[in-house]
Amino acid sequence: AAFEESDVVAFDISVLLKGLKVQPDGKVKVSVPAPIEGVKEYVVFHVKDNNETEQLDCVFKDGVLTFETTSFSMFLFGDAEFGEKVTIKVASECDGWVQVNIPSMIGIGYRRYYLKNGEQQDFYVKKGRTINLIADLVEDYTFGGWFKQVDDVTEAKPFSNNLNEEIFVEEGQTIVAKFYGDLNGV
Repeated sequence: AAFEESDVVAFDISVLLKGLKVQPDGKVKVSVPAPIEGVKEYVVFHVKDNNETEQLDCVFKDGVLTFETTSFSMFLFGDAEFGEKVTIKVASECDGWVQVNIPSMIGIGYRRYYLKNGEQQDFYVKKGRTINLIADLVEDYTFGGWFKQVDDVTEAKPFSNNLNEEIFVEEGQTIVAKFYGDLNGV
């Protein structure tokens, strides 16, 4: 199924055994023919039971799109160049977690991700939308703020110290979350 006014195609991928849907026991590799004509780089999302989606790593080669999954259900395929690239990083100096909530490409629900210290991930988000970032504190650490990074240099001052921050999507953004050791009582 193709969605009007978007570059997204949905496939309901399932396996039947004696007429009943079955799920894989562990990871399986799935390959499908290119679902959208003219696309050079894809993003693949797995729609979960609660209408959340997770982005899956994929490889597109010789007209075939390949990805791995641990369950079958609805999968969304989109043009990676359709959205703006936003990179979220969690600085590696101290323990901390960041929840990233990205609106789905078709406007239904959110994709939710969790990043811990030292991790980073690229997201493709339609320009003009907002993403929600939530800093989750770990015992004995405090949140230092949200920082912009330009040309691999993180700005000295945070643009926000709010634990819950809405970010307006702009082209090629990199946002860094920093956490610091809490020295209270030391």
